[in-house]
Formats: sequence, C-alpha cells, structure tokens
Amino acid sequence: MKLRKFKNISQILSSDKTRMVLIVTCIAAVFLIFISSFFGKDKEPKLNTATELDTKQYCETLSNELVEMIENIEGAGNAKVLLTLENSYEYVYLDDDETLSKIIEPKIRGVAVLCSGGDNPAIKERVSLMLTTVLKLNISDVSVSKLS
Repeated sequence: MKLRKFKNISQILSSDKTRMVLIVTCIAAVFLIFISSFFGKDKEPKLNTATELDTKQYCETLSNELVEMIENIEGAGNAKVLLTLENSYEYVYLDDDETLSKIIEPKIRGVAVLCSGGDNPAIKERVSLMLTTVLKLNISDVSVSKLS
C-alpha cells in the first residue's frame, strides 16, 4: 500500500509540467522571504533628529556655562573647564520599544578648572563650593588650579 502511494507520487513528480511548477513555487517562496526581510519591522527604534542628542555638544555647552560662572566669581579671573563624563545620553523607551519615554543626561564624573586666581585658597574654595553645588559632585571630584 505504501509502495503504491510512493509510485503515485513518483509518477506525479516525473511530469515536466509538475517539476516546473514546483521549481517556480520554490523560487517564489525564497524570493518572498528575501523581500520580506526588507519590509520587516526595524529592531532598533529610531529617534527623530529633534531628539537625537550629542554628548560632545552637551559637554561643551555645560563647560561654557561653568566658565562664565567661574569668571564671575570675584578674583577668579579667566577660566578653563574640563569635564569628564561617566556615560552618554541614555534613552528610555516604553514597552512597545518605539515610544521614547525619557532621556537621561550624562552623569558628570569630575571637573578640572584652571583659573587665574586658582592659587588663592579662598578663590579655590569658592570655585570648588560652586561646582560641587551646581554639579552635585563630591569635593574629591573637583580640581581647581592656577591658570598659567
């Protein structure tokens, strides 16, 4: 009985027309699978350009604001600031992995300041106090020195 079914299948497959239909069907299936990979849902959620944030730009902007604040401290004089970051921007998405829920700013690890009055202990203390307050850092994360 099994042999009879096998002979029937063998006879059906031996036809040139049937073989051609099978080959065309297989090629079409492979083609559809290949094409579907281009139209599938993206795994990586995309941010629109309005929400894409640049860590370098963040660091430069914050440094410029700090320089302005330091230079307004009496006796500090000209200043330069270097920030070190612990991480970059972190994007938090909702469960659907497409909707941006919030953006967490980079965490500041430390700050180095060079200012004209950096050799004066009183200026050093005022600059350090301002930086620890504004940036929520420990005093050990702040370095103030004289600008040469």
